Amino acid sequence: METSGPDIILDQVRRLVVIPPEAAPEGVIFYCARMLDGICAALVVKLGQKPSANIFSNLMTVEALRLIDNISKELAHTLRRMGNVVRHSLADSTLEDVKLAIVLTRELLDWFEALEAGAQFDKARAKLDEKIDPSWGVVSVVSLLAGVEAGQSDAIEALLDRRADILTSRFLASLCAEALIACGRPRDAEDLLAACAGRFGSDQRHQQLSALVLSRTGRLEEAVKAADSLLKRYPDDDETAGIAGGIYKRRWDRDPTQTSALKKAHDLYKKQWEKGKRINAYLGVNAASTAVYLGDLPGARLIAAEVVTAMEKRDTALTAANLQPQDGGLSAYYDEVSRAEAILVSGDAKAARAAYDHAFSTYRQYSGTIKGAKSQAMKVAALSSTLDFEPWPYAVGVTGHRPHKLNAGGIAHIAADIARVFDDIAAMSGGRKMVCVSSLAEGADTMAAEAALARGWSLVAPLPFPADLYALDFAEGPPRDTFYALLARSEHFICRPDRDDDIAGYRAASSAMLDLADTLVAVWDGEATTALGGAYDTLREAGKRGLPALRVDANAEIPPAPVTL
Repeated sequence: METSGPDIILDQVRRLVVIPPEAAPEGVIFYCARMLDGICAALVVKLGQKPSANIFSNLMTVEALRLIDNISKELAHTLRRMGNVVRHSLADSTLEDVKLAIVLTRELLDWFEALEAGAQFDKARAKLDEKIDPSWGVVSVVSLLAGVEAGQSDAIEALLDRRADILTSRFLASLCAEALIACGRPRDAEDLLAACAGRFGSDQRHQQLSALVLSRTGRLEEAVKAADSLLKRYPDDDETAGIAGGIYKRRWDRDPTQTSALKKAHDLYKKQWEKGKRINAYLGVNAASTAVYLGDLPGARLIAAEVVTAMEKRDTALTAANLQPQDGGLSAYYDEVSRAEAILVSGDAKAARAAYDHAFSTYRQYSGTIKGAKSQAMKVAALSSTLDFEPWPYAVGVTGHRPHKLNAGGIAHIAADIARVFDDIAAMSGGRKMVCVSSLAEGADTMAAEAALARGWSLVAPLPFPADLYALDFAEGPPRDTFYALLARSEHFICRPDRDDDIAGYRAASSAMLDLADTLVAVWDGEATTALGGAYDTLREAGKRGLPALRVDANAEIPPAPVTL
């Protein structure tokens, strides 16, 4: 096969557009998948490596080298699976499958053009556009996936409204289920997978995603059984091994006595790391960390050193080929955290801490994953005897009422209760530094922020909107001046770029605060309300997450106490 990427694209598109889809749907899908195969092989060659005869291997190399963004990666793997079904005559293809393959191919053109420009792209794009009817349901569904993965509620709801379109193809249903799992909606994914199985039956990908849903919804015993079954049925399948490894590790995280599950996870990660030519940092760092947990520190440090070297070689190869990483966003964040963890396991605490802090400050929008990464880092440091690794501050999140719902005659009492609670939490933090996470709203938030600063704590402020827009909530004079004064002493970030939806902004800031907090302090009057983003709503969300919470009475009548709703 030719290895000039743009030429491959034009050649395969010319072939697929002349095939009548109704008469030979498999032929169209075959050439779509063949185009992807050629693109991946061409990129591997461009980086000075020898391509594999296996499209999965080449795609995984492209992925490990950070040359594909997350959405394009999922689209590419879906197209790869469709090609495998056609090549191995595993099932008949439908006209709806053909539509999906053509749309995926069209989307992947934009990804590849960013890496290797060529005049051929315009010609190929024009030919594909002639074959695509914009009214096809698949066009709208695929266009929503980037927003779904980013957790945008409007995109998620719009996708769920397209259920009838999604269920026209088993491949499209699996693609959408995967996106729903990724954005934290595993129950919706489970519902979609059940409907897909009812219509098309259960194939390998369906079984993999069903196991992942069990894991993400906390049904770990069922997930482990599903992983065991998958490995028996598909013992040499790389994707199955990766999913099973994650499930086994999660089982051990839940119950550290489950060392057999940890050993299974380690063996799978290590096998995949070695089988994949030691270039996938995610697999390598998981193999290293699980070795630490198993007490094999020499083995862990050997693998970690290999991971650090592999990432350095990858970066050098990208520079030499004049290519930029394409996996921005969450994938780039995970790449930086993987590097930091590998450095930590290798034993360089100072460099590891700097790498972690860079990742956390650069990608603060992923606050929901940062707390878990910090927890894992401190666990790795403790078990690997990296004694000079300084733990991150203990984070106390704050929610509470604005002035009109605080007892005006008991403000001093409320402030004293906040101070006493803060002192008690600090005394139980094991000597860690302390940080207060507050959105700096007038009332409970600012009272808590002032108490924290008076104790020498640092202050982090997730803002629902840009500061100048948020400041409009507070009256001119002391309330607004206090907000800006505290803002100047905080490390702050914005949760929404505009103020088109106040409730969405308040809830986003509340969620970010909970993401960062180790304990929640709620200045609450005890009343259950329906107000979204308020103290009660935040307490309910904290309960769902299993986050410990303490109540300071906004009425200044009863002493602070743990909250259970």
